[in-house]
Amino acid sequence: MGARCKPGSRPYRDQLRCTLVAAGIAGPQLVSQVAADLGRCGMRPRQAWRYAAELSQTQAATRFNEITGNPRAPMRGNRIGDYEKWPGGGVRPPVRALKVLAEAYGTTWDQLVDARDLACMPDADKAAYADVSPVIRRFAGSPAAAPGVPEPGPEALGMVLTRRAFLADTGAVTAAAAAPAAFLAAPEPPVTALWAAMYDAVLDPASVMRQAASSWPDRGAEGMRGVLRDLRQARAAVTGASLISDYTSLARSLPRLIGLAEMAGVQARDDQQHADVAGILSDVYAVAGWTMIKADSPAVAWIAATRAVSSAAAAGDCLRAAAATRCLAEVHMRAGNLQEAGRIAFLATAHLDAAGPQADRRQVLCLRGAAMLSAAAAAARRGDAYEAYTALKAAAAYADETRDDLVTLGTMFGPANVAIHAVVIPVELGRPGEAVRSIPAGPVPVPARLAERHARFLIDVARSHAQSGDPRAAEDALTEAELVAPDEVRHHRLTRDLVRDLLPRSGRTSKIRALASRCPSRD
Repeated sequence: MGARCKPGSRPYRDQLRCTLVAAGIAGPQLVSQVAADLGRCGMRPRQAWRYAAELSQTQAATRFNEITGNPRAPMRGNRIGDYEKWPGGGVRPPVRALKVLAEAYGTTWDQLVDARDLACMPDADKAAYADVSPVIRRFAGSPAAAPGVPEPGPEALGMVLTRRAFLADTGAVTAAAAAPAAFLAAPEPPVTALWAAMYDAVLDPASVMRQAASSWPDRGAEGMRGVLRDLRQARAAVTGASLISDYTSLARSLPRLIGLAEMAGVQARDDQQHADVAGILSDVYAVAGWTMIKADSPAVAWIAATRAVSSAAAAGDCLRAAAATRCLAEVHMRAGNLQEAGRIAFLATAHLDAAGPQADRRQVLCLRGAAMLSAAAAAARRGDAYEAYTALKAAAAYADETRDDLVTLGTMFGPANVAIHAVVIPVELGRPGEAVRSIPAGPVPVPARLAERHARFLIDVARSHAQSGDPRAAEDALTEAELVAPDEVRHHRLTRDLVRDLLPRSGRTSKIRALASRCPSRD
């Protein structure tokens, strides 16, 4: 692989175009695919579409003036730039200007607007967007109409968002859309060999797409149906590897799967295929997001998580949107944006409110309960005990209803996870005595296929013992955790912190020194 290009740069776009053209994509579809990819890289929509059309600001202004034919009020390049900066700066683009820009770029004006724009738009513009955008209906889970059959109106679809509900929700959606500049600008630790391929695949999906194109499977008569079957099997494999913290396996398989899934999105030919691929992409990027959190790379994790959210929206899947949004909340938590993490965790539950009565109740409970646990952890880390225990109590009520420990879309939730967080919350609040008293007397019944959760619990048990002044018990808990999920323990930042604190109190032959020798250096 050649030198990695900065996502969104001209070399990046050139590579992406070459990959797409080699796959037979041309014309408006090529522009649309480039714009979508740039959006997944974090670029705002008006700039992404202008870049996809390969126009400078001056060239975009010239095309704008050719469309309007109004010499008395000509558009200028700097005003195009002002429109692209808004709402973080610049000037708000009126809907009439967005319509002209959309014609210049070969799209529709609602594609030039994102959640941050909608939160700041006047109500009249929001209403205009609600009238024209099909995303509102699709995201609410309504089925696509058959060709030639008009879509049913809001009265016929209980799942269609009303305009009032949509307008009320745009402020909440902004929490997930806001770019976390504080940690995107912060220095990150060096990328170790274990994480490098996954890191590169998230930052430069065009490169792994190119590799996928060179080895695109020939499914003969099965065509895309066979490709989707293989992608689903691969998705199940990487999700399973994530749940047991098998990062060695993920390093081998996840980058190629990202390339294959992205290429499948290019090859998809109808709405159902696009939705199927989008669902797979959401799950795959969510796995990448969780993995990059463990790699201490919140900026790259944010890119992966936002792609998971946007792919879930493209699939029209509220449950996947909730799972991906919770991943985004955990990214913010890892970056120390605790207030934002709590808001986004609650937003994940709002997605579930749109799922409707036809959604599987146990899946909804699993995702809602896990989001409550994320909200509880975020509140505890910022020292808000009341909110932390309120969210934990809500999660416990959901766990009582599920009765069993469930796994939905890579998310584990149930009584065991609530018991785990009964220890986690006081640890995060700095109450080690309470945490130690909350440790279950017997083993927590976490199945082997959820080794990540079990090991993470034991790390928190070790933290509680260390904070309580019992280094021997802390060593024992870490040793047990390593047996459960070696990669999780050896690569986790909390393990490094514990090892650093416990080493001065340990003997030459202690378990903690042996563990330290197995943990990779981050220097």
